[in-house]
Amino acid sequence: MATRRILVSGAGIAGATVAYWLARSGFAVTLVELASGIRSSGAPVDIRGDALSVVARMGVLDQLREAATTARQTVIIDEHGSPLARLATQNSVGRRSPSTASGPGALAEIELARPDLARIMLATIADDTQLIDRDSIRSLNEDHGGVDVSFDSGREDRFDLVIGADGVHSRTRSLLFGPEAGYALHLGLYIGGMPVGDLPDVPGDVLHYNLPGRSVTIHPASGIPMIAFIFRSPALPDFDHRDLDQHRRMILERYAHDRWRTPELLGYVRSAPDIYFDAVTRIALRSWSSGRVVLAGDAASAVSLLGDGSTKAIIGAHTLAHELATTLDHTAAASSTSQFASIAFRRYEHQHARRISPAWQVRATAGLLVPQTRTGIVVRNRLLRTATLLNRGLQSISRTPIN
Repeated sequence: MATRRILVSGAGIAGATVAYWLARSGFAVTLVELASGIRSSGAPVDIRGDALSVVARMGVLDQLREAATTARQTVIIDEHGSPLARLATQNSVGRRSPSTASGPGALAEIELARPDLARIMLATIADDTQLIDRDSIRSLNEDHGGVDVSFDSGREDRFDLVIGADGVHSRTRSLLFGPEAGYALHLGLYIGGMPVGDLPDVPGDVLHYNLPGRSVTIHPASGIPMIAFIFRSPALPDFDHRDLDQHRRMILERYAHDRWRTPELLGYVRSAPDIYFDAVTRIALRSWSSGRVVLAGDAASAVSLLGDGSTKAIIGAHTLAHELATTLDHTAAASSTSQFASIAFRRYEHQHARRISPAWQVRATAGLLVPQTRTGIVVRNRLLRTATLLNRGLQSISRTPIN
C-alpha cells in the first residue's frame, strides 16, 4: 500500500514537532508555511514537564539549554526603577528532572526566546519531509479517498490527512469551522512586544513596571533583549491583528504619559519594522477535527500568559502524532483512512484537552501581571514580598544542621 501522505500547515513549534514525529513513524509529510521567517515577539517561553522528554528524544535538549535565558528573577519596580518586589524564575529555583537531566545543575524547566525554540525545532525536520515556504492553504475539499488542497500559489495536491498548526488565527480552522468571531473568546488583554538588539543598559534580571491596567517589561532574554507591553481593554471591534500601524498607535496612545524607561522604549515602537501584537484569546471549539482534518497548537486551543503555551504545543503535537501512528492502519484502503484517523483524533483531543488552561486561569494570571487598580498593584507586591521572605526562611531552616 502507498505511504499515507499528511499535510501540516504551519512550521511553528506545534507544526515542526508533529511533522518530526510523523516522519519518524513512516508517514510522507509535507510542511507548508506562509511566513518567510520566524515571526515572534521574542518573548521567552518555557519548556517543562513531559515536553522535556519529547525534546530530549528529538535530540535537541542540549541546544535548547544552550539557548536558555539566564535571568534569575523578575523585579517589580516603581517609576524610578527602584525594586518593590521580586519573583524567582526557574533559573534560580534550580529544580532537576531525573528523566531528562544530563549533568550537574540541569533544570526541570528551560526558558528561552520563542524564536530560538522555533528555529531549533524546525531544524529537526527530516530531509525527506517536503517543506513549502511562502504559501498557504486556500481551500480543502474532502471526499471518500482523501483531501484535495489548493494553495495560494496556485499549486494543487492531494493528501490523506491535513493538520492545521497555523496559529491562533488559523486559516485551516476557518475553512473547517468558519470565522473565528464565532468561537474566539477575548480575555481582556492585548500584548505587544519585539526584540530590541541595540537596547542600552540591559538589566541582568527581568524588569516589570506597572500602572493600573497596563505594564511594561524588559527581559534580557538570551542575548537579544525584548520589550513587552501588556494592557487591559475590552475587545476592540475594529482590531486587525495584521495592521502594524494600528498596533503602533494603540501602544503609543496608551503609554504616552508613563514614566520609568517608557518614553525611551516607545521610541523603538515608533521605528520598529515589525511588532508582534495581538489580543489574548481563548479558542473554544466543540471539536478540534472534522473528517480528515485536525487542529494542533494555538489553532486548536489557547494562548498562555506564563510562557507554557509552547510546552503544551509540544506535548499536544507529540500526542497527535503518537495516536495517528498507533491507530492508523497503513495497510488499510485509502477510503478507510478517515475512520482510523477519526479514532486517533478523538483520543488525541481527549488526552490533550485536559492540559489546556481554562479562561479563569488566564484571567487569574492577568491579575498577577497587570492588576486593574493601584490597590491591586500594592496588594500583589505585598504578597510577593511575603512569599519571598517565607521562602528565604524555609531555605534557612533547611540549611540549619540538626544537633
